[in-house]
Amino acid sequence: MNWRTLVVEIVVMVATGLCGVSCASAGAPVENDPEALAEQLDTIRNNGGQQRMKDLVPGDWTAVHVFDMESLIPESVEDEVGYSLDLPPSYLNTMGTVFVFVDDEGVVRAAAVYGVRFGYTASPGDSDSVVRFDTKTELFELA
Repeated sequence: MNWRTLVVEIVVMVATGLCGVSCASAGAPVENDPEALAEQLDTIRNNGGQQRMKDLVPGDWTAVHVFDMESLIPESVEDEVGYSLDLPPSYLNTMGTVFVFVDDEGVVRAAAVYGVRFGYTASPGDSDSVVRFDTKTELFELA
């Protein structure tokens, strides 16, 4: 084996290793404006009342993190959630909310709902957390 072959093999190994690291950390995808969740939140806003988050978003998640799109910083989301997400820069300065549903192994689901803002948020909430709309502040709450 000559030195050129050795250099090429080392470069290929390093590049493959780096791609494995960077490709694995691309982040969980975020579902944009899922119709069912947006409609259910609109119903709570228009009709009052409250509903368990687990009833709004069924699944095998154990905690939900809630982020305001207007002040969304991807690094802060990753720090709080403990996992990376594929958050487009277009979320910044947009009125809406990003929900990140997690379990012990990672992100189960992430959803961005436009036109929905949360005020008081017990974040992270659990599967028994309740969503309600405060007519005075015109913000949703998770408690």
